[in-house]
Amino acid sequence: MRTSRTFVLRVLADPDEPAELRGLIHSVASGEEQRFADGPALLALLRNMVKAAAQSAPGDRETEEEGDR
Repeated sequence: MRTSRTFVLRVLADPDEPAELRGLIHSVASGEEQRFADGPALLALLRNMVKAAAQSAPGDRETEEEGDR
């Protein structure tokens, strides 16, 4: 079954280093917030947060996608 997870991504832009990707990712469901310092770190955090949410109790899942009902 597919589920939908909602995250808020805040990117902190530094005008002196516009190509750098830094910021915070916040899981709406769990309230967990993590900082990241680059793209690979963001991707790793996102994967870990999705994995942790999938391992939580079924009642904690946000919503099923239309095709999976």
